[in-house]
Amino acid sequence: MTNQLEIWYQQFSNNELVSINGNGNDDIFVSVDDDALVVTMPIMDPSDDTFPFTIQGAKQAERTYDFNKHFKNYKSVDYFAD
Repeated sequence: MTNQLEIWYQQFSNNELVSINGNGNDDIFVSVDDDALVVTMPIMDPSDDTFPFTIQGAKQAERTYDFNKHFKNYKSVDYFAD
């Protein structure tokens, strides 16, 4: 089953994002572990931030990390709404 959240996450897991500054994935790593969205930005803070793997958790991660300022082709979780 593919849903809005899974489609949104695929842009990270499939390495589809293009860094604005041209340095690969911009050193932001997003993964899913035990139903949690895990975001790591080692250049700023080596620790992980964990959010619920839900629409609200994705929106919170978007506000915290402002992904659209790091990736040219980033699409918000709302973009994939039915």
